[in-house]
Amino acid sequence: MKWKLLLILLLGIPIACLFLYWFSKTSCPPFVGTGNGSLITVNHTFEDILNLSYNSKISIETPSYKNQNRIRLSTGNVTHSYPLPGCPSITTLSPVGIGKHILFLTTNSATPVNFLVAINDYPINLSYFYRWNGSAPVGIAYYGLNILGNSVSNPVIVNTDEIIGTANIKSISAYNAMPPVNVSKHGASLQLNAVLSIISSENITQYYWVQNFVQFYTNNETLDYQDNVWNVTASAANVSNKNLEGSGRINIDNKTNDKYYQYIAGRQEYSLPLNLALITKVNSSNESTIVLFEYKTDNKTVDYDNVKILMPTKSASILISPYVYTPDINVLDTEFVFGGVSSRELTVFNNTNALLSLYIMDNNGVLYSPTPLYSAGSETGEYAKNLTADINVNGILITTGDFVFKKLI
Repeated sequence: MKWKLLLILLLGIPIACLFLYWFSKTSCPPFVGTGNGSLITVNHTFEDILNLSYNSKISIETPSYKNQNRIRLSTGNVTHSYPLPGCPSITTLSPVGIGKHILFLTTNSATPVNFLVAINDYPINLSYFYRWNGSAPVGIAYYGLNILGNSVSNPVIVNTDEIIGTANIKSISAYNAMPPVNVSKHGASLQLNAVLSIISSENITQYYWVQNFVQFYTNNETLDYQDNVWNVTASAANVSNKNLEGSGRINIDNKTNDKYYQYIAGRQEYSLPLNLALITKVNSSNESTIVLFEYKTDNKTVDYDNVKILMPTKSASILISPYVYTPDINVLDTEFVFGGVSSRELTVFNNTNALLSLYIMDNNGVLYSPTPLYSAGSETGEYAKNLTADINVNGILITTGDFVFKKLI
């Protein structure tokens, strides 16, 4: 009898432990779904179309481990599939980009299963605004939000067909003892840069970094006007002669090997003080989007390049949004800033004095000066050292001095 009892104990205890382990893994507390979101009852499968106007964070709470619950999120021809573990658990997908997505929820449960699905704004990464160390693209930047230390308020999304940067330059001087190859030691630039958003007829969004700028050669008081167009939709995205037309040509960036469009209007003399405006406009049709690059001085307005992006188009605009990011663009802002002349140069400014203003056209065709404005752009590749920005009764005053990133107005 003793050996039978011992056998029962030896066999019974592991079986009991195995049962308790299995029960703990397959039994869940009742599903509550206490978070914010929509409660969706799924009987085997569920499908819904999501049209997102900003980068989002999607959270899915699932009730039970023993059911093989899954989520699939499809964008175009790309499908991401995720098992949903937990007891209960929350699976978070982020960032999910703007545009059209198809959400699938599936379960093998014999009875309907409740899912809690929440879609929220993707958090704004403030680290991009505090990464400068004594140098930056200095001038005016509009981010579509109010930065308050480690938080933000009043984020907005702005779509516009026209932006204008105006400058009254009383003096400008720059010098870099060791510039990049084929770059002047005395060069500087003033750039009006923004992101063009194009939604195709198939609801696929593409982003282009459009640059309208003037290059100064401060040793001999000459300048040239130039525009660049970069495809920043994805890391490997490029432009080509097949999808882009203009007066310029396709070049290759020496650092990244990315192909971009470039047009240089030609060298000309300038005298100080100099009043100028850089103007970028966007028009679209069913077959293409046209970006018009203009400059204006005291005595003339010149439409110096029109770039046509060939794509069946649903809509196109310059986009300012704190919610949208791409692999090459961290913040979709609009910038009117001083920096090195080209090729990601950091140059030192001396004896520089300028007044800058930035204008955006609203939906009624009225130009306005957006607020709040900040003292540095986030995406321009050329940097300025010994240059600072401050509020002035007539605009934003740019002078030599130690740079500080700050709210101007």
